[in-house]
Amino acid sequence: MGGLCSCLEDDQDPDERSALVSGRPSGTVGRTNASSSTTFSKNHCPEEFWVPDEEASECQYCRQGFSATNRRHHCRMCGDVFHGGNCSTPRGPTEHRVWVCKFCYDFYQKYKTTLYAGAQFILHQQDDVSETVVLKVEGEGVSMSVRWTPTKQTLKRKMMRDQQFIMLQDVTGIEAGASIARPGDTSCCFHIMSARSIVTLEALSYGSQQDWLAGLKSAVFVCREDCRLLAAQKEAHVLQRAERQKVRGEAKRKRQASAENIVGKYRDRPRRS
Repeated sequence: MGGLCSCLEDDQDPDERSALVSGRPSGTVGRTNASSSTTFSKNHCPEEFWVPDEEASECQYCRQGFSATNRRHHCRMCGDVFHGGNCSTPRGPTEHRVWVCKFCYDFYQKYKTTLYAGAQFILHQQDDVSETVVLKVEGEGVSMSVRWTPTKQTLKRKMMRDQQFIMLQDVTGIEAGASIARPGDTSCCFHIMSARSIVTLEALSYGSQQDWLAGLKSAVFVCREDCRLLAAQKEAHVLQRAERQKVRGEAKRKRQASAENIVGKYRDRPRRS
């Protein structure tokens, strides 16, 4: 596992993955800008891309099973399955209410503007060096990443030169925890964990820590669901293309058979003596 200030795939910028987003349905998640308001609509995630009921054994938010009283509800933003009540609830205008999960609601309505605007944090490293950085979320859809850049004071001290990032789809966990410098202090610190690194950050206030914990968790879920939707769309496109090729092949064989039949009749007709 790399150092606490290391990042995933330093040689790959999130902009290189943004090309994957092209060609998605206009309703998939993660397509709006940070400054724009999101209108919840049943067209955000087409029904053919919903997670099937037989594949959903538990709610994706509370991780509890379904029953006759805790029924399944599909989020119209991401297509995943949740309980009603605290996990998902109808949102939007009275005449056009749709089911939206808490992850999507929190991300689009509560935290997206905050995450994209960024905030200052203290980055803790293994060598007991603390650096002030600006943390923010950048990109859209499958190209969403959490990026931290040095502040002007840090640049003057030449403690950090390059900005670093982690793709949200590679994040394996986000949780509150103690810092390296103060192992017993968990008041304002949290960890962003991935397969290759663990980044430890300290917020300037407890409220900021709680907002970023909840916001990053919702952003990670939205990004993963966007990846699932993109993969499902690609699979549907491949199947549709194969079906079109099959239809064209059958039509071509019918034309060839008809042409051979006509040629055969012409050859077999009696000739005049």
